[in-house]
Amino acid sequence: MKRIKGLDSIRFICAIYVLLGHFGIPFIPNLMKNPNIDGLLLNLIKFFSLTFNGPAAVIVFFIISGFCINYPYQQEKKIDLLPYYSRRLLRIGIPAIIAAIICYKFNSLGEFPDYGVFWSIICEVIYYLIFPILFYIRKRIKWQYIVIGAYIICFTTLLLNPGLLIARSNGYPAMGIFTWVIGLPCWLLGCWLSENYYRFTTPTVTKIWVLRFCMVIGALLLNIIKFHAQTVFASNCYMLNIFAIPGTMWLAYEIMYFEHVNPSSLLEKGGKWSYSLYIIHPAIIGFFIYYKIGDLNNMQVPILICSLVFAYVFYLIIEKPSHKFSSFVSKKLRTKSKLLLQN
Repeated sequence: MKRIKGLDSIRFICAIYVLLGHFGIPFIPNLMKNPNIDGLLLNLIKFFSLTFNGPAAVIVFFIISGFCINYPYQQEKKIDLLPYYSRRLLRIGIPAIIAAIICYKFNSLGEFPDYGVFWSIICEVIYYLIFPILFYIRKRIKWQYIVIGAYIICFTTLLLNPGLLIARSNGYPAMGIFTWVIGLPCWLLGCWLSENYYRFTTPTVTKIWVLRFCMVIGALLLNIIKFHAQTVFASNCYMLNIFAIPGTMWLAYEIMYFEHVNPSSLLEKGGKWSYSLYIIHPAIIGFFIYYKIGDLNNMQVPILICSLVFAYVFYLIIEKPSHKFSSFVSKKLRTKSKLLLQN
């Protein structure tokens, strides 16, 4: 299968979005406390502070993940389970476990059932586990019908549990151990996209930047709605699952755009270690708090720099070797499986 250009760049940008969503935008807290700033300017600063919608970026992660899992298998008749599971689970699991241990050390892991950013990793693991089942269902039912079914189950679950949304401030992991049910439609949209992106036209430079601007503004508005609308229907669980639909369309145009334009090599390289950045960045702020290093409101720039540096080191010594190890184990199991079939 051909390599899809641009997805690594989008991963890296989304990881930065999550980072800034958690740590805040540098200098904004001090500007908001400045007594010389008031009125319209202060409101504009507050508005800008909501720009980085981390949960919206996670939804994009889900869509890309579903795309990448289904893309190599769309022409296959079956999945060799042991090689598949070893490759996917070792690849994601080894870095996640080590990152979780580091986060725990610095009291930044979070509590059950979310475990901070690791709620989305738990969802990913479940999606990897059930994908072979979905793959065989797909042989009989088109992805769009599977997606619709997942949306029905998702929204039914939310309608039956409004109390959980209220109790957990309308956050996306409000359903606890059943959050994977809420995120599943978004992940399945990625599976659908992997078989249908070519149906979209190649956008012009102007159109792709307009679409990007619309996605950023859309994520910003959803952040504002979540914090100010007094209804569970404004929660991330509802709004971000709706956001996933235009998000999927936007990704389709990005893929078609990068078929004719080379993405930034810097962003593409950053995408290689975006997973490390996502799972390890909570440990950095935990480290600063644990060792009482300065006032956090004045340490945003050092925290961001340390997060980027440590994430890259983590990628080199943990994530990259785990990729190679998972590939090695998968190939060995695939070879062994073929030998058994021949005998």
